[in-house]
Amino acid sequence: MKLNKVLFGSLIVAACAVLIGINFSSTDKTVQYSPRVKQIDQTYFSNVYGIAGAIEYYNERRKNIKTGKIEIADMLKAEKAVYNFGKMSKQSSLNLNWIEMGPDNVGGRTRSLLIDNTNPNKMWAGSVGGGLFVTHNGGFTWSTVNDKMNNLSIGCICQSGNGDIYVGTGESFTTADGLGTLTTPGFVGRGMFKSTDNGLTFDSLDFTVPTNTNSSGAAWAFINRCAADPTDVTGQTIYAATNNGLLYTTDGGTSWTNAICLNCPSSMPIFNTGNFQDVKIGSNGVLVASNGGTTYIKKPGSSDFINISNNFNSAGRYEFAIAPSNPDYIYVVCGNGSGMRGVYQSTDGGDSWTLQVPAGPSELFRNQAEYDMALAVFPDDPEHILVGGVELYAWSGTDNTWDIVALTQPFAPGLYVHADKHAFAFHPNYNGTSIQTFYVGTDGGVYGSFDAGASYLELNTGYNVTQFYAMGVSREGWIAGGTQDNGNPFIDFSGNTKRSEVRNLPSGDGGYMQFSIINPEAFFWESQGGDAKRSPEKGDGAGSFFANVMCNGPCDEDYNEGPWVTPMVIWESFNDLASTDSVRFIADQAYNAGSTIFIESSNDNFPFEYITPVPLSVNDTMMIQDLVQNKFLVSTNSGTWMCKNVLDFSVDAAWYKLTTQPNQEGATCAAFSADGDIAYISTGNQFGSLLFRISGLLGINSNDNTTEDVASPQPPASVTTTQLFSSSQFITGIGVDPNNAENVVITLGNYGNTNHVYVSSTAASATGTGSFSSIQGDLPPMPCYDAIIEMGDSNTIIVATEYGVWATDNPWSGSPTWTNENLNFPRVPSFMIVQQTMPNSNCTGVSVSGNIYVATHGRGIWRCETYKAPPDTTSCSLPIGIAEGSSTGNFQMRLNVYPNPVTNGNAKIAYTLNEHADIQITVYDISGKQVQYMALNKQPSGTSTIDLDLRNLNAGTYLVSMTANGVRETKRLVVL
Repeated sequence: MKLNKVLFGSLIVAACAVLIGINFSSTDKTVQYSPRVKQIDQTYFSNVYGIAGAIEYYNERRKNIKTGKIEIADMLKAEKAVYNFGKMSKQSSLNLNWIEMGPDNVGGRTRSLLIDNTNPNKMWAGSVGGGLFVTHNGGFTWSTVNDKMNNLSIGCICQSGNGDIYVGTGESFTTADGLGTLTTPGFVGRGMFKSTDNGLTFDSLDFTVPTNTNSSGAAWAFINRCAADPTDVTGQTIYAATNNGLLYTTDGGTSWTNAICLNCPSSMPIFNTGNFQDVKIGSNGVLVASNGGTTYIKKPGSSDFINISNNFNSAGRYEFAIAPSNPDYIYVVCGNGSGMRGVYQSTDGGDSWTLQVPAGPSELFRNQAEYDMALAVFPDDPEHILVGGVELYAWSGTDNTWDIVALTQPFAPGLYVHADKHAFAFHPNYNGTSIQTFYVGTDGGVYGSFDAGASYLELNTGYNVTQFYAMGVSREGWIAGGTQDNGNPFIDFSGNTKRSEVRNLPSGDGGYMQFSIINPEAFFWESQGGDAKRSPEKGDGAGSFFANVMCNGPCDEDYNEGPWVTPMVIWESFNDLASTDSVRFIADQAYNAGSTIFIESSNDNFPFEYITPVPLSVNDTMMIQDLVQNKFLVSTNSGTWMCKNVLDFSVDAAWYKLTTQPNQEGATCAAFSADGDIAYISTGNQFGSLLFRISGLLGINSNDNTTEDVASPQPPASVTTTQLFSSSQFITGIGVDPNNAENVVITLGNYGNTNHVYVSSTAASATGTGSFSSIQGDLPPMPCYDAIIEMGDSNTIIVATEYGVWATDNPWSGSPTWTNENLNFPRVPSFMIVQQTMPNSNCTGVSVSGNIYVATHGRGIWRCETYKAPPDTTSCSLPIGIAEGSSTGNFQMRLNVYPNPVTNGNAKIAYTLNEHADIQITVYDISGKQVQYMALNKQPSGTSTIDLDLRNLNAGTYLVSMTANGVRETKRLVVL
C-alpha cells in the first residue's frame, strides 16, 4: 500500500503552486488550527490533544457534584422546568430587546448535513449549539430555521423518500476516551422533530420527548444518527441511533420500537438499550449500526440483526458508510482515544471484511476519535472513500492509496478545511465529472468542494453558530471573544456586513478578550490554557506579556498551564483621585495660580486637566498626581497577578503578585470594583470552589516589588485577601454593582443542585464567609454562568444561563421572582454577560454606555440597547490630538516599537504623524553610544511601519529615539 505518498505529494505541489502567486495579508481571517495540549490533573489524563480541555471545562461547570458526571436525568429535569416556566407567561418583564451581532461569517461545530432530495441547492445544517439552518443556494448563504425550537442542539438530520425531514437532537459525542469522569455527554436533546412541509415548520414527535427524569439512561435524550429506509415506498420507516438503543418506526414517527433483541425468541425479551452511535441503510435495505464496541448488520429482507464485531479491531466508536452506487460495498472506520484502529471494507454485502488501512499512529484522529469521526463513499466509485477526524483523509482502492486530502493549517487558499470533521453530504446527482459537489461539516462550520475534492471553499455566510467562552467590548461597541476551536473573532462593523468578522486574533480555542478605552488600539486576548497576547495595534505586533514566574516556566507560545479559560480583566479610570502615581511637569512658560494646564498621563500619554495651585515660572518642576490609571489582572495557576503599566508597549509588563496561594489549581472568574480597590476572584477544582476578596489595590505604589524588581515578589503590604464564600459547586461568574462594591452577585454551575445564584450586600466589608445567600427563588434549577447588576438600578440582576438570559427586579427580597428574557434571544447556553459601565464621553470616545452584551455558546454574540445612555452632547476641552504622543506647536507624533523584547533580531517601528515630516531614527545602547541610525525624508501623515534590523546587536537594553520637526520620542527596547 502506498501510504502517505501519492495524494499528499500532489496536495503539497498544489499548495506551493498557489502560494507562488499569493501575497498573504496580516488580516487574513482564516484561523490556523493549533493542536491543543492541555496539562490537567494526571488522574484524568496527560497531554491530550484537542477537545479534552473543553470537555473538562464543560464537566466542571455542569456535572452533578455527587456522581461526578453530567447526568441526563438532571438535564431533563431542568429542561422540563424551563419549559413549564414558559407556559406560565412570565416573560420579559424588563423588555430586553436583543440584537444579533455575529459573527455571520464564522461557523461552529456541525454534526449533520442534509441535501434536499428534490432540490440540490437546498440544504440543512445542524449545529450542536445553535440549532438548524437552511441554505437555498448551495451553501453560499444561510438563515436560521427557528431560533425558538424547543431544542437547538442538533445531532442528526435525515429525509425519507416522501420528502419528510427528521431532525434528532442532543449531542453525546462530546467525550474523550479514557478520561474517567470526563466521558460525559454534551447538551441534552428533546427527542425527534419532523417536518412534512419541506422544512418550513418542524413539530416535536410526542413519542420521542424524553420524560423519565429519574433515569440516567432516559430514552431519546441523545439521537446520534437517523436513517430512512429507502425500500419503504411510503417513506414511513425511520431508524434512530439513540442513547437508549436502536429504535425504529414504521408509521412516520408516531410510535417506535427497539430494533435489537438480545435473547429472542423469548417470552421475556431483552433489548439492547445501549448508546448507539451510528446507523446507515443502503439502497437495497442492508442496515449497519454500531453501539460502542459492538457492531451489527441486518441483511435486506431480514429482520435479524447479526453481531459482526469480531471482524474488526476493538474500538470505542465505529462509523459505517455504504456505497450509493453498489450497496454490496460497505465500509467501517474504527477509533478510540488512542487513535486509529483501522478501516475495513466489505465487497459482498457484509459477509466478509478486509482491513484496508491498518491501525496505528495517525494524524487522522490524534487522540479524539470518539469526538470527531465521519465516513462517506463517493457516489461514482464504490472504492473511493472520505474519512474525517481532526484531518481529512481519502482511500482509493484503484491504486490502494491512503492520504490526507485537505489542510487544517492554511498553507494556501482552496486547500483549507477546518479541523474536526463530523459529517459529509454529496450532491444527489454527483457523477465525478459534470457534477462534483460535496460538503463537509466541521468544528468551523460548513465547507464545500465543487471539483471532487481538488479544492475547498468555506461556506459560512449567515451561519452564526459560534460557541463563545468569553468576550470583550470596546469603547465604540466593537466586539471580540474567545471561542471553541474558532479563535478570537473581531467585529468592528467594517466587514461585508456589520456582523462579519474582519480578522481573527489567532489561537486554536480562545478565552478572555479585553479592549482598552485609554488606548483603543491596545488589544489583549488569550488562547487555551492562559496563553495571553497583547497588541499595540489592534491585533498586529502581538506578543506574550506575562513574566516567567507567572507561568511556572517560560511564558511563550507553548505556555498552557493556566485554566482552560483563564480570567483576565482590565480596569481603567480617567479620574482616579486615589491614584498613588505621579507624572513630572516642567513649565515651558509662566503660569498664574489657578491656570488650567493639560498634563500627559504615563498611561498612553492621555491628557487630563490640572489647575495650578501656585504661580509657576519657566522650567519650574512639579510632580502631579496621575489621574489616568489602569489595572490589568490575570489569575494563573501560580496565583493572582496585577499590572499597572500594561499599556506601555515600550517596556516589559511589571506584575504585582496579589495572592500567594496556588488558586486551587486555577481561577474560574474575576471582577474589579468600580473604584479599582477590590478584585473579587473565584478559584476551583474537582472538589469545589472558593470566592476571595483582594482588597487594598489602591494602596499599591512604586515602592512595592514587581517582577521587574525581584524574581518572585510578595504581595504588597496594602493588599489583604479574605475568603468570602465556598461551595462544592463551581463558581462561574461574578458581578459587582457599579455603584456599590458591597453588592456582589455570583453564579454557580452544576446540574443536580437547587441553588445557582447568590448575592451579598456586604461583600466589600465582610470578614468571613457568611454574607452570601441564595436568590434562586423560582428560577429553574439549571447551571448559571454569569451575571451583572444593572448600572442604573441595583435592584435589577440579569443572569446568563444554560437556557439563555433571565432576570429579577427584586433580588434583595426573601424570595425573588424571575422572568425569562429570551423573547427575541435564542434559548442557548450563554457563558458571559457584560455591560459597558463607562459613561459616554466625547473625550474618552465611549459611545455605548449602558449596552449589555452576551456571549453565547452556540449562537454568537448578542447586544441589548434597552439601557443605552444618551450620547454626550458636550464638547471635549481636552487636547485629544496630542494624547497619543509628543508635540510642538501643531505638530504631533507617536512612536511604537515591537515586538518587545526582540527574540530573532527583527523589530518593527510604527509611527504616527499628523502632518508630513522628515524623521530621524537613532538606536543607542544603554551607555548612550549610537549603534544605528536612519533618516527618512518626506514621510506622509498617518501611520507608517518600517522594519528595524537588529541582528548585528548583542543582547541587552537599547533606546530607540525618533526625531521630527524638533520633537523627540524615545522607547526602551530589549534584545534577547
